[in-house]
Amino acid sequence: FYLVYIVMLKKDTFFTANRFYLISGIIAAIVLPFITFTSVTFVEAPTIPVGAINQSSPLLFTEAAPETFSIDWWQVALTIYFVGLIVMITRIIIQLVSLHRLFSKCKSVRKNGFRYIETREKIAPFSFFKTIVYNPNLHDKKELQMILEHEKAHAKQWHSADLLLITIVRAFQWANPITWLYKKALEANLEFLADYETSQKVSSKKQYQLVLVQASSALPVPALTNNFYHSFTRLNVFGRKIKIDFHY
Repeated sequence: FYLVYIVMLKKDTFFTANRFYLISGIIAAIVLPFITFTSVTFVEAPTIPVGAINQSSPLLFTEAAPETFSIDWWQVALTIYFVGLIVMITRIIIQLVSLHRLFSKCKSVRKNGFRYIETREKIAPFSFFKTIVYNPNLHDKKELQMILEHEKAHAKQWHSADLLLITIVRAFQWANPITWLYKKALEANLEFLADYETSQKVSSKKQYQLVLVQASSALPVPALTNNFYHSFTRLNVFGRKIKIDFHY
Protein backbone atom coordinates (compact mmCIF):
# COMPACT_ATOMS: atom_id res chain seq x y z
CA PHE A 1 0.00 0.00 0.00
CA TYR A 2 2.77 2.42 0.89
CA LEU A 3 4.82 1.76 -2.23
CA VAL A 4 1.78 2.15 -4.50
CA TYR A 5 0.98 5.46 -2.79
CA ILE A 6 4.54 6.78 -3.18
CA VAL A 7 4.90 5.69 -6.82
CA MET A 8 1.42 6.41 -8.20
CA LEU A 9 -0.69 8.59 -5.88
CA LYS A 10 1.53 10.92 -3.87
CA LYS A 11 1.86 13.56 -6.61
CA ASP A 12 -1.86 13.61 -7.39
CA THR A 13 -4.09 16.33 -5.96
CA PHE A 14 -6.97 13.95 -5.18
CA PHE A 15 -6.30 14.40 -1.48
CA THR A 16 -9.65 13.02 -0.28
CA ALA A 17 -9.24 9.87 -2.37
CA ASN A 18 -5.67 9.50 -1.10
CA ARG A 19 -6.92 9.81 2.48
CA PHE A 20 -9.39 6.94 2.02
CA TYR A 21 -6.72 4.90 0.25
CA LEU A 22 -4.25 5.30 3.12
CA ILE A 23 -6.88 4.48 5.73
CA SER A 24 -7.97 1.45 3.69
CA GLY A 25 -4.36 0.29 3.67
CA ILE A 26 -4.24 0.39 7.48
CA ILE A 27 -7.53 -1.49 7.84
CA ALA A 28 -6.50 -4.08 5.25
CA ALA A 29 -3.17 -4.65 7.01
CA ILE A 30 -5.07 -5.36 10.24
CA VAL A 31 -7.87 -7.52 8.80
CA LEU A 32 -6.21 -9.56 6.03
CA PRO A 33 -3.90 -11.63 8.30
CA PHE A 34 -6.99 -12.97 10.10
CA ILE A 35 -8.67 -14.17 6.90
CA THR A 36 -8.10 -17.86 6.19
CA PHE A 37 -8.90 -19.62 2.93
CA THR A 38 -9.58 -23.35 3.42
CA SER A 39 -9.63 -25.96 0.68
CA VAL A 40 -10.60 -29.64 1.12
CA THR A 41 -8.62 -32.28 -0.77
CA PHE A 42 -9.50 -36.00 -0.67
CA VAL A 43 -6.48 -38.32 -0.70
CA GLU A 44 -6.80 -42.11 -1.02
CA ALA A 45 -5.68 -43.82 2.17
CA PRO A 46 -2.72 -46.19 1.75
CA THR A 47 -3.37 -49.92 2.22
CA ILE A 48 -1.34 -51.66 4.94
CA PRO A 49 -0.77 -55.43 4.71
CA VAL A 50 -2.26 -57.33 7.65
CA GLY A 51 0.97 -59.21 8.32
CA ALA A 52 2.94 -56.00 8.68
CA ILE A 53 0.98 -55.09 11.80
CA ASN A 54 1.87 -58.32 13.63
CA GLN A 55 5.56 -58.16 12.88
CA SER A 56 7.56 -56.97 15.81
CA SER A 57 10.40 -54.56 15.29
CA PRO A 58 13.52 -54.59 17.47
CA LEU A 59 13.89 -51.84 20.05
CA LEU A 60 16.72 -49.42 19.42
CA PHE A 61 18.45 -47.69 22.30
CA THR A 62 20.34 -44.43 21.81
CA GLU A 63 22.51 -42.60 24.26
CA ALA A 64 21.12 -39.27 25.48
CA ALA A 65 23.08 -36.31 24.16
CA PRO A 66 24.61 -34.04 26.80
CA GLU A 67 22.59 -30.88 27.48
CA THR A 68 24.07 -27.71 25.99
CA PHE A 69 23.14 -24.11 26.71
CA SER A 70 21.45 -22.36 23.78
CA ILE A 71 19.77 -18.98 23.38
CA ASP A 72 16.25 -18.92 22.05
CA TRP A 73 16.59 -15.90 19.74
CA TRP A 74 12.86 -15.93 18.93
CA GLN A 75 12.13 -15.53 22.64
CA VAL A 76 14.66 -12.69 22.86
CA ALA A 77 13.08 -10.93 19.86
CA LEU A 78 9.61 -11.39 21.34
CA THR A 79 10.74 -9.90 24.65
CA ILE A 80 12.29 -6.89 22.90
CA TYR A 81 9.08 -6.40 20.90
CA PHE A 82 6.85 -6.39 24.00
CA VAL A 83 9.19 -3.98 25.81
CA GLY A 84 8.99 -1.62 22.82
CA LEU A 85 5.20 -2.03 22.70
CA ILE A 86 4.86 -1.13 26.38
CA VAL A 87 7.04 1.96 25.84
CA MET A 88 4.99 3.10 22.83
CA ILE A 89 1.61 2.53 24.55
CA THR A 90 2.85 4.35 27.67
CA ARG A 91 3.98 7.22 25.48
CA ILE A 92 0.53 7.53 23.90
CA ILE A 93 -1.15 7.52 27.32
CA ILE A 94 1.20 10.26 28.57
CA GLN A 95 0.48 12.36 25.48
CA LEU A 96 -3.28 12.02 25.96
CA VAL A 97 -2.99 12.93 29.65
CA SER A 98 -0.90 16.00 28.76
CA LEU A 99 -3.56 17.14 26.29
CA HIS A 100 -6.30 16.65 28.89
CA ARG A 101 -4.38 18.74 31.42
CA LEU A 102 -3.86 21.52 28.88
CA PHE A 103 -7.56 21.53 27.98
CA SER A 104 -8.75 21.48 31.59
CA LYS A 105 -6.61 24.34 32.88
CA CYS A 106 -7.69 26.84 30.21
CA LYS A 107 -11.06 28.44 29.67
CA SER A 108 -12.89 27.37 26.54
CA VAL A 109 -15.59 28.86 24.33
CA ARG A 110 -17.90 26.78 22.16
CA LYS A 111 -18.89 28.29 18.85
CA ASN A 112 -20.38 26.71 15.69
CA GLY A 113 -19.63 23.20 16.91
CA PHE A 114 -15.99 23.93 17.79
CA ARG A 115 -14.33 24.35 21.16
CA TYR A 116 -11.84 27.23 21.19
CA ILE A 117 -9.19 27.42 23.89
CA GLU A 118 -6.96 30.47 24.30
CA THR A 119 -3.71 29.77 26.09
CA ARG A 120 -0.80 31.90 27.24
CA GLU A 121 1.71 29.14 26.67
CA LYS A 122 4.16 29.58 23.82
CA ILE A 123 2.91 26.74 21.67
CA ALA A 124 1.87 26.55 18.06
CA PRO A 125 -1.85 26.51 17.24
CA PHE A 126 -3.25 23.00 16.96
CA SER A 127 -6.48 21.04 16.86
CA PHE A 128 -7.52 17.76 18.43
CA PHE A 129 -10.86 16.53 17.14
CA LYS A 130 -13.25 19.50 17.68
CA THR A 131 -10.95 21.39 20.07
CA ILE A 132 -8.75 24.21 18.72
CA VAL A 133 -6.00 25.67 20.89
CA TYR A 134 -4.05 28.85 20.12
CA ASN A 135 -2.18 31.75 21.69
CA PRO A 136 -3.65 35.01 20.28
CA ASN A 137 -0.63 37.02 21.44
CA LEU A 138 1.71 35.23 19.02
CA HIS A 139 -0.12 36.20 15.82
CA ASP A 140 -1.65 39.25 14.22
CA LYS A 141 -5.39 39.28 13.54
CA LYS A 142 -5.23 38.42 9.82
CA GLU A 143 -2.69 35.64 10.26
CA LEU A 144 -4.65 34.16 13.16
CA GLN A 145 -7.85 34.12 11.09
CA MET A 146 -6.17 32.01 8.39
CA ILE A 147 -4.62 29.70 10.96
CA LEU A 148 -7.98 29.12 12.64
CA GLU A 149 -9.59 28.36 9.27
CA HIS A 150 -6.86 25.79 8.71
CA GLU A 151 -7.45 24.16 12.09
CA LYS A 152 -11.23 24.17 11.57
CA ALA A 153 -10.69 22.25 8.33
CA HIS A 154 -8.80 19.61 10.32
CA ALA A 155 -11.54 19.48 12.95
CA LYS A 156 -14.46 19.27 10.52
CA GLN A 157 -12.91 16.38 8.61
CA TRP A 158 -11.98 14.45 11.76
CA HIS A 159 -8.30 14.26 10.88
CA SER A 160 -7.45 13.53 14.52
CA ALA A 161 -9.14 10.13 14.16
CA ASP A 162 -6.73 9.27 11.33
CA LEU A 163 -3.71 10.35 13.37
CA LEU A 164 -4.85 8.45 16.44
CA LEU A 165 -5.43 5.30 14.38
CA ILE A 166 -2.03 5.34 12.69
CA THR A 167 -0.34 6.18 16.00
CA ILE A 168 -1.88 3.12 17.68
CA VAL A 169 -1.01 0.93 14.69
CA ARG A 170 2.56 2.24 14.78
CA ALA A 171 2.76 1.37 18.48
CA PHE A 172 1.98 -2.29 17.71
CA GLN A 173 4.17 -2.23 14.58
CA TRP A 174 6.98 -0.10 16.01
CA ALA A 175 9.64 -2.50 14.69
CA ASN A 176 8.31 -2.15 11.15
CA PRO A 177 9.92 0.90 9.45
CA ILE A 178 7.06 1.12 6.94
CA THR A 179 4.63 2.23 9.67
CA TRP A 180 6.82 5.24 10.49
CA LEU A 181 6.95 6.25 6.81
CA TYR A 182 3.23 5.53 6.42
CA LYS A 183 2.42 7.90 9.29
CA LYS A 184 4.42 10.70 7.67
CA ALA A 185 2.64 10.15 4.35
CA LEU A 186 -0.77 10.22 6.04
CA GLU A 187 0.09 13.39 8.00
CA ALA A 188 1.28 15.13 4.84
CA ASN A 189 -1.92 14.29 2.97
CA LEU A 190 -4.06 15.61 5.85
CA GLU A 191 -2.16 18.89 5.71
CA PHE A 192 -2.79 19.10 1.98
CA LEU A 193 -6.50 18.51 2.61
CA ALA A 194 -6.67 21.28 5.21
CA ASP A 195 -4.69 23.65 3.00
CA TYR A 196 -6.95 23.04 0.03
CA GLU A 197 -10.15 23.70 1.99
CA THR A 198 -8.67 26.79 3.65
CA SER A 199 -7.56 28.19 0.30
CA GLN A 200 -11.19 28.09 -0.87
CA LYS A 201 -12.30 30.34 2.01
CA VAL A 202 -9.54 32.95 2.19
CA SER A 203 -9.62 36.03 -0.02
CA SER A 204 -6.18 35.46 -1.53
CA LYS A 205 -4.59 32.07 -2.11
CA LYS A 206 -1.20 33.68 -2.63
CA GLN A 207 -1.49 35.50 0.68
CA TYR A 208 -2.32 32.23 2.41
CA GLN A 209 0.75 30.66 0.83
CA LEU A 210 2.84 33.52 2.17
CA VAL A 211 1.37 32.96 5.63
CA LEU A 212 2.51 29.33 5.43
CA VAL A 213 6.06 30.59 5.01
CA GLN A 214 5.91 33.59 7.35
CA ALA A 215 4.32 31.58 10.15
CA SER A 216 7.14 29.04 10.15
CA SER A 217 8.09 28.60 13.78
CA ALA A 218 10.06 26.42 16.16
CA LEU A 219 7.30 26.58 18.76
CA PRO A 220 6.54 23.24 20.42
CA VAL A 221 3.46 21.31 19.32
CA PRO A 222 1.67 18.65 21.39
CA ALA A 223 1.77 15.15 19.96
CA LEU A 224 -1.31 13.46 18.45
CA THR A 225 -2.56 16.83 17.13
CA ASN A 226 -2.99 18.57 13.80
CA ASN A 227 -1.08 21.81 13.60
CA PHE A 228 -0.42 24.68 11.25
CA TYR A 229 3.36 24.56 11.75
CA HIS A 230 4.02 21.30 10.01
CA SER A 231 7.40 20.24 8.66
CA PHE A 232 6.21 20.08 5.05
CA THR A 233 6.70 22.45 2.14
CA ARG A 234 3.14 22.85 0.91
CA LEU A 235 3.51 25.75 -1.52
CA ASN A 236 2.52 23.70 -4.57
CA VAL A 237 -0.71 22.41 -3.04
CA PHE A 238 -2.84 24.69 -5.21
CA GLY A 239 -1.48 23.35 -8.46
CA ARG A 240 1.27 25.93 -8.97
CA LYS A 241 4.44 27.03 -7.28
CA ILE A 242 5.28 30.59 -6.25
CA LYS A 243 8.62 32.25 -6.02
CA ILE A 244 9.41 33.98 -2.76
CA ASP A 245 12.34 36.37 -2.42
CA PHE A 246 13.77 36.92 1.05
CA HIS A 247 15.55 40.23 1.65
CA TYR A 248 17.88 40.76 4.58
